Amino acid sequence: MNTNPPVLVAAALSILALTGCQSTPMTTLRVSGTPGAAFTAHYRSGTLEGTVATEAAESPSIVLETRGGRFEAEVSKKDPATELTVEIRKGSRTVFQATSPMGVHGLRIAEKQGGWTTEPIP
Repeated sequence: MNTNPPVLVAAALSILALTGCQSTPMTTLRVSGTPGAAFTAHYRSGTLEGTVATEAAESPSIVLETRGGRFEAEVSKKDPATELTVEIRKGSRTVFQATSPMGVHGLRIAEKQGGWTTEPIP
């Protein structure tokens, strides 16, 4: 059997281009807090963006999963008298966690080169 290495490499690259490379870990936004607390998460992940509105549970619940690139979100509580904890995971690893305490409207979170930034929404 005669194989041509450049043809095999080209074929392998074509398969990767058609099927996509899944080496980028999934980014997951999880939220917990005062049970039933309504909140809205505005997010951007690479070129994807959107809004998710739901309610918090006592234990962390997945609000969003994406594979889009750099991630940022603004998580706003409907009632500032509630508490929310926001967790961001890359694959199975928690890379960021912060709590929006009672009296604060929410958190702005952004993935920056070298880490994560957060600021409260007064």
